[in-house]
Amino acid sequence: MPVNHILKELSFYHTVTFEQSNHNEHMIHSHIYCELYFFVGGECSYIVENGVYKPQKGTVIFTRPGEMHGVHIDTDCTYERYYFSITPSIVKTLTAPELLRCFYNRPHGQQNAIDLPSEVSEHCFSLLQKIDLLTVQNLPDARPLALAAFLEILHDINCYVEAPHRLTEHTEQNLLVNRAMRYINQNLAEIRSTADIAAALYVQREYLSRKFSEHTGIPISRYITLKRIARAKTELLQEKSITEVCTQCGWKDYSYFSTVFHREVGMSPMQYKKKYKTTES
Repeated sequence: MPVNHILKELSFYHTVTFEQSNHNEHMIHSHIYCELYFFVGGECSYIVENGVYKPQKGTVIFTRPGEMHGVHIDTDCTYERYYFSITPSIVKTLTAPELLRCFYNRPHGQQNAIDLPSEVSEHCFSLLQKIDLLTVQNLPDARPLALAAFLEILHDINCYVEAPHRLTEHTEQNLLVNRAMRYINQNLAEIRSTADIAAALYVQREYLSRKFSEHTGIPISRYITLKRIARAKTELLQEKSITEVCTQCGWKDYSYFSTVFHREVGMSPMQYKKKYKTTES
């Protein structure tokens, strides 16, 4: 995947790929950085924290560290998108503490998406195309100009996100799946099985499992594991003990938590805490 570094803390991507519905490489995940994503085209659904949505050109998704997101390819298609990876320390580099307010001035896992009106969308896409050209040019002023265009895009997003225009219910792919995701997010520490969720939503466990897999591309049990890992990664960087994080994320057994965390992340909870707590400091 081509990547263009505008700053050390800011990377830009424009990708166009042919995707098959039975081979999804965009599974649900989370980052330690912010991501600003612009959907261009493709037959797919976007999964972000509290729901599964059908994006359209002009849909913008923004996720901050620890917020889960991914793409499910609904049918074989050409899938095109632009996105930026933004290390939160960029606010120090640019001495602009309010720069990332669309990522942080909202509750975790909520209000992750907007549908831009046509005039704002067209302006953002013209700037994205400008950045695309600048980042492949070996000119002295290319990176500063690309940074200026990015800041203009972020200004547009910050202004618009503060208005009451969000992805509305008609864009939800499946109300049951979205309700299940919200229930998991709100009750992660207490959930013990898929049956708990099905009972809370008054549906059959088999029906819930089938619908969840159909719209997200993964079993609901796998989603719960990924959600627990994502939350643990966030909580480990707070002033909390590893045992406390283990309990808050829904594991009763520390040994099992450590095993699953190492399998998914590639290091133990203690190693992760030491590595990224140092980075955050």
